[in-house]
Parts: sequence; C-alpha cells; structure tokens
Amino acid sequence: MACGICTELLNHLQGLQDRESPDIWGKVFPLKCESDTSAACWQSSFELMLSSDGVESFNLSMTFEVIDDSPGQHVTINTSIAIWKLTFKAGITTEYMPSTSTHSLECQNLTKQWLRQCTESHDRCNARAPGSWAPTRLLDVGTAKDDPIILVNGSTCLVDSQPYATLSHFWGRNQIINARMDNIQEFHQGIQFATLPKTWRDAIYVARSIGIRYLWIDALCIIQDSAKDWQRESSMMSMLYRYGFINIAATGAASGNEGCFWDRDPRAVLSTETTLEWIYPNERQTARYRVVPEARIWAQKLMDEPLNQRGWVF
Repeated sequence: MACGICTELLNHLQGLQDRESPDIWGKVFPLKCESDTSAACWQSSFELMLSSDGVESFNLSMTFEVIDDSPGQHVTINTSIAIWKLTFKAGITTEYMPSTSTHSLECQNLTKQWLRQCTESHDRCNARAPGSWAPTRLLDVGTAKDDPIILVNGSTCLVDSQPYATLSHFWGRNQIINARMDNIQEFHQGIQFATLPKTWRDAIYVARSIGIRYLWIDALCIIQDSAKDWQRESSMMSMLYRYGFINIAATGAASGNEGCFWDRDPRAVLSTETTLEWIYPNERQTARYRVVPEARIWAQKLMDEPLNQRGWVF
C-alpha cells in the first residue's frame, strides 16, 4: 500500500536518478522534513517541504488543504513522523479507487461532472461570445456508436446554437487521412470510422459520451492541398476555438495512432487524506487534510508532453 505522498516522492527521486546519478538512493536519505505554517491561512492549508543534504537538487514540497470531516472508513498506515510539534499520519480512503485506465466509465462520469460544474458554476466559462459564428466545416459524428461520420457545412448544421468540440493533437510522422481537393466530396458522403487514426476515434468517443454531435479536426476540416483554403481557415483560428464548447487535447500522444486514453497506476492519482494533530501547550487540535503535490511538478509534466512541444497549440 502506498499513499500519494510516497508515490510523488518516488517519482521525484526516479526523475533525479535518470538525470543525475544512478546511486542517488544511497545519498538522499535521511530526508529533512520542514513545515511552513507562517501564512495567516495555515489553519486551512500549509506546506510540507522535503529536502536532502546528500543531494542538493532534491527539493519537493506539498500542500495540505483542510477538508470537511465526513463519515467513511479509512485505512491508516502504521507510520507516524514527528514534524516540529506536528504529528502526521497518512490515511487512504477506501471509498473510491481510480480506474486502471482513463478509458473507463468512472473517468467518463468524472468528465461529465466537471463539465456540468463548469457550465453551471463558472461565470467566465459561460460568458456569451458576441454574435453568432460557425466553422466552415465540421464532422457530424452522430450520437451513437454506429452512426456515420460525415463532413458537413458548419453554418447549416449549427442551428439553435448547437455546440461543437475541437481536437488538439500531434500529427506525428505517419501518413494520416486528410481532406484534399480530390476527396472532399467523398467526405461529404461519409468517412469510414475504421480509416481514422486512433486519436481521432477516441476524440469521437469523447464527444459522443458528453453529448456533442459536431467535432472539428484540422486535417479533415481544412483542405490540405489548397493554399486558398488554408489561408482562409487559418485566419479564423481564434474564432474557431472561441466559439467551440470544449477542446479535446490528446496531450500525451506523439502521433495519431496513440490515442487519448492511457493505462495508469491508480495509486498515482488517488487522493491522499491525512489526519494531523496540532499540539499546543494546553490543548490539541485534530483536522483532516488532502495532500496536493507541488503544483510545479504537475505543470512541468504537462508542458513536457508531446502536444505541448509543437510550435503552436491550443
């Protein structure tokens, strides 16, 4: 059993080992552990910093955010660490276990939950764009698994402000199907689902699963061998993404054959909840926290993914 703290620590050390020294494991311990409660809001959150005298470049911090106490069983790891006047015990909730793949019903439902929260609660996300606008072309992907894929005219299909999704993806070096002067009319009749790269098929699955019927993919919605079409369509990129309802980004895929979904270790994304006991001269206070790994680590990993290595990407 491992909590999110241990997972992040091991991942961080593995990254240092790959970049610096194969014998880092013999140098990093013992770890120095410090907590920062100097901020005025320390009762709702505080930082925990891990460092090492043996490895100068090792520096890992995590934020502990307080959560409301709620009923539920927890498995407590029989390890406690004294940090200043703080007693720390890590617990892993047994009520929820992430799926082993992002291509799962659990992830689909979570996506719908986030999307619903966005559309119902975020004023900025619901700000109306001025006027109405539609892409030149869109893919009508239908709503069911066996519905045909048809290239349609955007201005005629987006009636009553129907939403559309966009796809951001890395083409890669492999030859992929694309719209050309000699096949554009065929695409208006229909496109065989099996001929599409995996990333596009996954994006169609995502669009259908959240109730979006129309999808924009650059390779199929811009005539690739027409300089005139490219010039017109590229001039409208800002409008395209501004009026789109959601953007599906295949961030980790280095080619169209890798897809949007990945297998994973559930422990790496499991929310780690901890019980902390603050000890004062005349009293003790106990609170439950959720551990949030250092934001810079997540952000850096995101920026290092293949899609974000492109010259420009939305």
